[in-house]
Amino acid sequence: MRKLFLLILLGGALGAQRGTRPKNKKPKAESAAPVADSGNLPQAEDREMAAVRAIQVRSRATYADLCRIILLQRGEFLRFKTDAERCEFVSSQGLLTLGDTDPYSTPVPLGVALKSAIYTHALERSLMLRLTGWSWYALQSAEALGLVQEGGSVSDEISGAELMQIMDEALNLSEEIKDWNKPENPYREFGHETYEEMYHNPGGPAKTK
Repeated sequence: MRKLFLLILLGGALGAQRGTRPKNKKPKAESAAPVADSGNLPQAEDREMAAVRAIQVRSRATYADLCRIILLQRGEFLRFKTDAERCEFVSSQGLLTLGDTDPYSTPVPLGVALKSAIYTHALERSLMLRLTGWSWYALQSAEALGLVQEGGSVSDEISGAELMQIMDEALNLSEEIKDWNKPENPYREFGHETYEEMYHNPGGPAKTK
């Protein structure tokens, strides 16, 4: 249920019902989502929603914003009290290279955001991205996956809404891939769950009299 809540929360904050992946449409910053009545929400969910709203209205997304979204999507946001702790953990997981960067004041460039989105959701990477880890190859992979419009630069600054759009697209794509890879049950076509059920009742499911 928590995973479903975050999917709805992030999608709702963007204010767009997703159909096919917009490969030729540049993500646009949108108006902030309406503030929900915090008195009707559990405290944990209220903190997560507040974090999403803060990112949504940011004119320039920061490294701290990226760390927040990653942990929100992973269901680990509330494990940490500060953004510094969140970024330290995200960096330790290999999802972001922070170094001496100040996560609070440093804008996160497009290339870094795309690389984190791909790594966070284990999306397909080009051979050169695997070998080098360079953001330029992350941009190429992201364009091929349809996460962003072609023609961007790794150094482009992005808004909070655009960062959320990228991460939301990556999350949705990873969920689609999981669904594609789920093995189908060949026996359901015949009204059964297992081979044994079909073997002992080849005419169809038993009917209760």
